[in-house]
Amino acid sequence: RRPQDGKIRIQAPDRLVVLRERQVGGGRLFGSLPEAVGAGLAEASPSVESLGAFGFGSETRVLRTSAGAQLVEVLAVTPGLFRVLRAGTSQGVLFKTGDADQERQAVVTAEFASRIGGPGSRVLGSPLVTDRGTLTVSGVLRRGFRFPHLIGGRQPEVYTCLLLNKGAAQHSRALALARLRAGVTLSEARAEVATSSRGLYRHLFGDSTTEIYLTDMREALVGRARPANWQLLAGATLFSLIAWVNAGQLLLARFWVRRREIATMGALGSSPSRLLRQAVAEVFRISIAGMLLGLVAAAWVMPAV
Repeated sequence: RRPQDGKIRIQAPDRLVVLRERQVGGGRLFGSLPEAVGAGLAEASPSVESLGAFGFGSETRVLRTSAGAQLVEVLAVTPGLFRVLRAGTSQGVLFKTGDADQERQAVVTAEFASRIGGPGSRVLGSPLVTDRGTLTVSGVLRRGFRFPHLIGGRQPEVYTCLLLNKGAAQHSRALALARLRAGVTLSEARAEVATSSRGLYRHLFGDSTTEIYLTDMREALVGRARPANWQLLAGATLFSLIAWVNAGQLLLARFWVRRREIATMGALGSSPSRLLRQAVAEVFRISIAGMLLGLVAAAWVMPAV
C-alpha cells in the first residue's frame, strides 16, 4: 500500500497456524490434540490471539425438506474457529453464546441458505431436520466463505457448535487452528506454546513427554503437495515450450509459402516496416484467438478441479 508520505510498505500477511502434537524435542507430528489442552491454550497462551477447533471431518447427513430429502455436509466447529478465520455473517450470529441448547445451533453458508430458501431469503430460526436430530439456524455466513482444505471430503455447508471440554480425557481429541498475535513471530510462538503445552500435559494427564508444535498454515496446506506442484509446473513449462516451437514452425512455413506474395508487395513499394507490421498483426490475431480459447477452457475446467 502507498501511504501519504509516498513510501511503499509491505503489510505482513495474517499468521495462521495449525496446532499439532509431537514428542518433546521432535519426532512425528500428529494432526490432532486433546480437547483439554486446546481449551487451556486458548485461555492462557500469550502468543495466540484466537484459537479454534473442529472435528476430524465433515459428516454427511440426510436433510429432510418440503422438496424431498437431500444430502448435506456438516462439520462441528468451536465458536473461536470463525474468529480465527475472521468469518462474518450476512444474517444472524456465529452461535448464540450462553444458550443452553448451543450444540443444536447451526451456522450455514450463503449458498446453502439460497438453496433451501431461495435467493435473498431469511432462514434464521428455521429448523433443519436431519437424520441425526434437528438443528436451528442461528447465522448465515457471508457469500464466498471457504473452509481451509485441511480435511478430506466436500466443502461443509452446515456448521454445528463444538464445545471443548476442559476436563476431557486425553483420548477426546480435535483438530485446531490459531491466529498469532500481532508482532509475534512463528519461532517465538512455537517456543512459548511448546512450553505452555508441556505444562498442560503434565498437569492434566501426568505426561511430560508430549508438547504442541505450530505449523504455518501455508506449509500445512501445500507442504506434502509441493513436490507434485513443482513437477506439474515443470511439465506445463515443457508443454508450453513445445507448443511455442510448433507454432513458430507453422508460422515460418506459412510465410515461406507466401514468399512470392511478400516479394511482389515489396516490389510494388511496400516498405520492410509495413511488411513486418502486417506479419505481426497476423500473429497477434492468432495469439488473441488462442488466449480466448484457453480462458474459456480454464473457466470450464476449474470448477471441476
